[in-house]
Amino acid sequence: MNESRTTATQLTRWWDAEPSAAFAPTTSEQSSGGLAFRALLTFTFILLISPQGYFPILTPLRIAYIAALVAIVAHVGGRWQLGQALGVIPEVRLALALLGWSFLSVPFSYWPGGSLSFLFEVYVKAIIVFWLLAGCVDDPRRLHRTVWALSLMGCFIGLAAIRQYLSGEFIPIVNVKRIEGYNAPLTANPNDLALMLNVILPLTFALLLAERRQPLRLFLMFAVAVQAGGVIASFSRGGFLGLMTIFLVTQWRFVRRGRPQWAMVTVFVVLLCIPLLPSGYMERIRSIGDTSADVTGSADVRWNDMIAARDYVLRNPLMGAGVGMGVLALNEERGKTWIQVHNVYLQYATDLGIPGLILFLILLGGCLRSTRIARLRSAMHPDAFELNAISEGIGVSLVGFAVSAFFHPVAYDFYFYYLAGLASASRLISERAGYAVGDRSDARALGASTTR
Repeated sequence: MNESRTTATQLTRWWDAEPSAAFAPTTSEQSSGGLAFRALLTFTFILLISPQGYFPILTPLRIAYIAALVAIVAHVGGRWQLGQALGVIPEVRLALALLGWSFLSVPFSYWPGGSLSFLFEVYVKAIIVFWLLAGCVDDPRRLHRTVWALSLMGCFIGLAAIRQYLSGEFIPIVNVKRIEGYNAPLTANPNDLALMLNVILPLTFALLLAERRQPLRLFLMFAVAVQAGGVIASFSRGGFLGLMTIFLVTQWRFVRRGRPQWAMVTVFVVLLCIPLLPSGYMERIRSIGDTSADVTGSADVRWNDMIAARDYVLRNPLMGAGVGMGVLALNEERGKTWIQVHNVYLQYATDLGIPGLILFLILLGGCLRSTRIARLRSAMHPDAFELNAISEGIGVSLVGFAVSAFFHPVAYDFYFYYLAGLASASRLISERAGYAVGDRSDARALGASTTR
């Protein structure tokens, strides 16, 4: 009992604690692939920030391809040199099973050549990055650096979105002020920009909860505000629903951990920010429930697309239209509009049939389970407070993506697979540290005691 109180006291004052040896960064002998990790971060920077847009001289150099190739070769070579396995963990096996089913769909595809090209140009890249993240982010320091890098990039993208809105750089749509988006593959339109910021936002908030240094706390508060502001500046309805999901899940976890005062503070801050919402934003959000209020008509179009996709899946439940070819099936179903269904789950079902959707849902569930394992393993260890916060942040991001996935056509893109890689990495790090999973009731009692 005394030991439990001592631990509770340590957790209550985690901002004053010094990291212990149990959670100290591993040495180079214990953690391999420094070059691979740096190349992976470089690839991530190129993917999200797109420096070739600022310096066109970089465009013909294919710097993203070079960074990815260096990461792959260095990771495989480093593992081979140390006599280590390539790290095909359960989550990666699930992703490979989904990839394998995608290849099996090619002979039955509406356009087999198009499906094969789509696999190698889009989906295989996402799976490789997932595998690299799970293998290269193999110690607490690297996980910390990766999340910090994503947070900084998210802050930059959020600032770009707010700047566009304030300067009036809008897409020419009647009666709706929509920013153009950020010039990078994952943020090229306002909806994708909002999704990317929602993916990163819980990670930034996790760093804020774990940070002890006051200047960095202030910066992370700024970063959280900027990223949330970027989502709002996008006027994305799916982005708003994702942002609300993140907010509600965070509140629920505060209360569940016995920290209602934190929940009250965040609610108060959000209420103070409501008068700052841009003109026309509430009308845009109202069109989620009242499609007649949508002057663009896109809400009705997307709903009709989802009905058409559902009908197609019911008639073709096994193989679907072939990976990446759902848009051709929908053209046949509802007329040629060349618009993909804005729903990840229907996208998988339309392309790969019910088996493909089930494989994705199992993978999503496995990643959520990984974050839960990492969180439970680190919950009873005061020296692992940062791992606990980050793993919880990854879990919140995954839940936010799971909701946002109902409104975005991003089944095969990097958004989910970056989170999947970080989720797997957090679990592996907690296992390598040797943390035992504490009893759930003990963890709840310990969490509650931190507020007394």
